[in-house]
Amino acid sequence: MKTHTDYLWFNTEKRQEFIRITDKVAQVVEESGVEEGMVLVSAMHITAAVYVNDAENGLIEDIQDWVEKLAPTYGVYGREGKEYRHHQTGEDNGDAHLKRLLLGHQVILPITKGKLDLGPWEQVYYAEFDGKRRKRVVVKVMGMQSIDDEMEDLDMYQNKDNLQKKLQESLDSGLSDLII
Repeated sequence: MKTHTDYLWFNTEKRQEFIRITDKVAQVVEESGVEEGMVLVSAMHITAAVYVNDAENGLIEDIQDWVEKLAPTYGVYGREGKEYRHHQTGEDNGDAHLKRLLLGHQVILPITKGKLDLGPWEQVYYAEFDGKRRKRVVVKVMGMQSIDDEMEDLDMYQNKDNLQKKLQESLDSGLSDLII
């Protein structure tokens, strides 16, 4: 089993942006050396989301309209009415927290034959709802390497265990039999 972790950094120009990150995630997967497994892609901020859907501009606008309808920027009653209770803390991003809940903060995707294994229209997106500052996404790849690499790692661990046993035996016998 192999794991590999990398981070994608973002500094959006607008408060709300949707960024296609499929190619960046695929690059991390390829660099990991994992042949069969999965990759976790997770927004590390409480006002951002990661989701999988079609890369069609009309759909992205529909998603933006949908989350705005369910979690309006200034609260259920707008600028003139009652705002989110979260705003009583001095913050102004109550809607961003709720929008993250609607789209989700992470996805787990399959890796097959060393490649991200998505359906024909599936794309990975980072959705920012409180931007204009530096934020990140963690990409954690987990799985099996090629059989040759797995065997090499297994040999290394087995040899390490044998070496540790030999050293311990030598220490126990007063170092007189230390032969490596």
